[in-house]
Amino acid sequence: MLPTLESALNDPEQTVRTAAVESLGNLKGAALSILVQALERDNELARSIFRALGNMGPDAAPAVPAILRSPAAKLADSVIPAAWPALLNGMRDDNVVVRRNASRVVSSWAYGAAAASNTLELNAPELVAILKDGLKDTDDEVREHCMAGLNRLQVPPGQILPELIEALVDSNKLVRIHAASQFARWGSEADTAAMPALLRSLEDAEPDVRGLAAYAVSRMGPAAPESLARLRELMSDEVYFPRLQAAFALVVLEPGNEYGLPLLVNALETDDDHAQYRAASLLSELGPKAKNALPALRSMSKDHRKHVQNMAMDAIQKIESSSGGVPN
Repeated sequence: MLPTLESALNDPEQTVRTAAVESLGNLKGAALSILVQALERDNELARSIFRALGNMGPDAAPAVPAILRSPAAKLADSVIPAAWPALLNGMRDDNVVVRRNASRVVSSWAYGAAAASNTLELNAPELVAILKDGLKDTDDEVREHCMAGLNRLQVPPGQILPELIEALVDSNKLVRIHAASQFARWGSEADTAAMPALLRSLEDAEPDVRGLAAYAVSRMGPAAPESLARLRELMSDEVYFPRLQAAFALVVLEPGNEYGLPLLVNALETDDDHAQYRAASLLSELGPKAKNALPALRSMSKDHRKHVQNMAMDAIQKIESSSGGVPN
């Protein structure tokens, strides 16, 4: 049977080759070398081959080096986690392409673990350790994948705080964005030792980092005068995202602030639906503090664009429900 199926892998019809891959996958380890050879010469079959290898369980582990050399490695998230040892070797390979592919697969598995609320039969601390090691890689893309994986896993602050603080100054803007996003998610769970790094991030060259850092600061509790001063400066940012996040942070952190809420309300009255959405979302988080924004939101709910109407109505509902009901 093996020679017949191997021959079918050279058929000009992709449907025939795909069917042969599926049959070979059912033969487990006996077909492993044939599938690896097919992967190295036929990228069109990559997804089917990865699925077949995944069905093999631990027997597929020897195929990992070939997977990581494949241009189609990003499709390999179906390959089972039993291949961990070989994948670890890939993360340390001298070939940067192999390291990139290995980190991409690990990050994908981290996403699956978080989505399924389990560790895909992996030990969670080991997974975190692998990703943390990857943050030290000299390659931008490897660090990006590892930071994304840590972000997806929603690791508690105590396990990765020093690494996250360092990631805020990474040369890769995507690493910095992922790190700032993690701090924004943590909020008050993050140690105040991160505050100096977050305040520096308010001046980051990347607008998304500036905005996420402002949101993180807003969620970390009472702010020092220096924090408030930096946020006031950010309210003049030329980009709407950090500008609105700074306004939100000041409404949250500075009782009696006269400028944050009007800036958010003004954003509702622009023609930029991205700015409108961000402002409406932030206002809905403010609850009773956003009551004065209700007239503008009701006006926005009559916009000719249906998605703009929906975002306004959603914000109105959240503000009114958190305020115990506000009369129309």
